[in-house]
Amino acid sequence: MTGTVLLAVGGNALVLDGEPGSVARQQERAARFADQVADLVGEGRQVLVTHGNGPQVGFILRRGELVAPDASVEGLPELPLWLAVADSQGGIGHLLAVAVDSALERRGLDSRAVAVLTHVEVDADDPAFALPTKPIGAAMTSSAARARTAEGWTVIETAPGVHRRVVPSPRPRRVVEAEQIRALVHTGAVVVAAGGGGIPVVRAADGWHGVDAVVDKDRASALLAASVGVDTLVLVTGVDEVSVGRGTPRQRALREVDPVELRAHLDAGEFPPGSMGPKVESALQFVADGGRRAVITSLPRLRDALEGRSGTLLTARDRPAPPTPPALSPASTPGEPMITLAADPFPYVFDPRRVALLCIDFQRDFMEAGGFGESLGNDVSRLRGAIEPTSRVLEVFRDRGWPVIHTREGHRPDLTDLFPAKRDRGSPTLRIGEDGPMGRVLVRGSAGHGIVPELAPVEGEVVLDKPGKGSFYATDLETILRARGITSLVVTGVTTEVCVQTTVREANDRGFESLVLSDCTASYFPQFHRSALDMFCAQGGIVGWVATSDALLTALRTTTHEEVPR
Repeated sequence: MTGTVLLAVGGNALVLDGEPGSVARQQERAARFADQVADLVGEGRQVLVTHGNGPQVGFILRRGELVAPDASVEGLPELPLWLAVADSQGGIGHLLAVAVDSALERRGLDSRAVAVLTHVEVDADDPAFALPTKPIGAAMTSSAARARTAEGWTVIETAPGVHRRVVPSPRPRRVVEAEQIRALVHTGAVVVAAGGGGIPVVRAADGWHGVDAVVDKDRASALLAASVGVDTLVLVTGVDEVSVGRGTPRQRALREVDPVELRAHLDAGEFPPGSMGPKVESALQFVADGGRRAVITSLPRLRDALEGRSGTLLTARDRPAPPTPPALSPASTPGEPMITLAADPFPYVFDPRRVALLCIDFQRDFMEAGGFGESLGNDVSRLRGAIEPTSRVLEVFRDRGWPVIHTREGHRPDLTDLFPAKRDRGSPTLRIGEDGPMGRVLVRGSAGHGIVPELAPVEGEVVLDKPGKGSFYATDLETILRARGITSLVVTGVTTEVCVQTTVREANDRGFESLVLSDCTASYFPQFHRSALDMFCAQGGIVGWVATSDALLTALRTTTHEEVPR
């Protein structure tokens, strides 16, 4: 997903080493981070956030151990490590989501944060279970470390005189909820996921089971980024960039580096396994799995790093560059403000004087109870989520005086344009042309054939009746578009995999460039909706682009235009 950034921040972004980590302090730091996230959303980027939990999960476990002597008396259950990870994921997810929502609200942005309880599958026989290496909890003095070791902890010295508890950290093999996270990102939400590296689970014949471990947050982030199709992975650390020869006279910062060079430094032991090592490994893995670029930097330099002015940037030099947007049409007037927004598979650019909004088949027969959609056994409520975002886009097009075209699928009252191949498909309780609660099903002039009130056409907008699934078939849509000089279509409608997909394919064959708004389209079958969106922008945008309504509206708000009379 071009324009999508995964920000992986450590648990110590909220709790610094050696401090008590009060909730108020964590809220303050979450708010500062959230401001940066909201700025990225305001630029039209899609943002996915992952976070560590090292200090927090240690605090949770320690609280449980402090009350352990009274546990049997009080009836308190034992707290396994995997459940402590889940607790920390929920708590930190709440802190970050509230902070991000507040920052978005202050900027007048409609996006919101969604925290997803995320499970990561690991191998039950991973060697890490026998060799704990992952530091958790607060730093300890030598005397405290000796006391905790006597209690059964595994403790290591992370710096002279500084000790940390360590637990197993197996490699993540699969993010269980990856597809659901991908779908949420497509809606324009800021998704907080894989907190603390994800809740570790192993798979057995009867399903998944929690296992005592803490998965490395950076490795889980790289896996999630590759699984979701993120464009840029940002691994946030305590230094501005990766260095070799650190602490020696030969120390040198790595600014732009390719995988071969970075791998050679890693193999030479330049990056300690307990700190920078996993970040470097994760960056290399993400790029090897098809990611475009990985960035390692500090939180204060995040924006500079994304713009190439700071941080360590890793790219696959031998991979072809991503497709570039097509050149502007010669018909564009010099000096006109072109609009660019983040989209898949690369940014979508259009001339505001040559764009139209296409609203496909938002009809009562498809979207309300008693219509044709319900007669086929479908849950029509699944389509109604597209109404609100489409109404916001429709309002902006109307305010700017840009063309809007509505389509309605339906047939002549005598049904002479209805082929038996269409009439006889499926086993609906009502067939096309029969009388239903809203009049004759899918017949022009009946109540069900009309567009839902929330998106009803206004005077001056084109309403196009079509007998088939595609909007170009047996209509004068192409003539209308060419007469108005339209070259770009912003596409909304239902259903994604049938009438929307057919129309976008037809538009591509005729030379029109279509941007499909993922949250302004819908299907009775969520899996078909997702697969259709993926198909639109596959293979470098084989038939079009996909973006959210928020990405479009943000781009319009940040570009100055005059109304364009048509």
